[in-house]
Amino acid sequence: MYSIPPHLENTYSRAKSAVLSRDYDLAARLFKRILKEQPDNIDIMHELVSTYVSGGQDGLALAICQQILEKDRNDFTVLVSLGSIYSWGGTANLLLFWKKLLLLTMTACKHTTTWDLLTNKWGAMKTLWSVLTTL
Repeated sequence: MYSIPPHLENTYSRAKSAVLSRDYDLAARLFKRILKEQPDNIDIMHELVSTYVSGGQDGLALAICQQILEKDRNDFTVLVSLGSIYSWGGTANLLLFWKKLLLLTMTACKHTTTWDLLTNKWGAMKTLWSVLTTL
């Protein structure tokens, strides 16, 4: 988990308040300001994905998801986000998502040796499945 430096705490608080106020454009600008100084802050990238999805900007959310997966192919928070984005695109998009999920999972499992990581991945997949089965 990344920490927000003291000089960016106000920006982060304003971004979170903007999300609560449903001012997604302002929130996105503020999260991007933080990312300019902390480009590897995955937590802020997750916040930005959520903000874009909430604001109906799925294309921008997908671009950030791709950036996160380039940094960490095993990031199942992003995979859950991708599942919700693709589920709105109908069955064809959902099938593409499942194909990507299976490929990423197979790759991740080849490189994972600790039981904790495998359990976390399984938990994320169960969460994703529960979301998808309610559609």
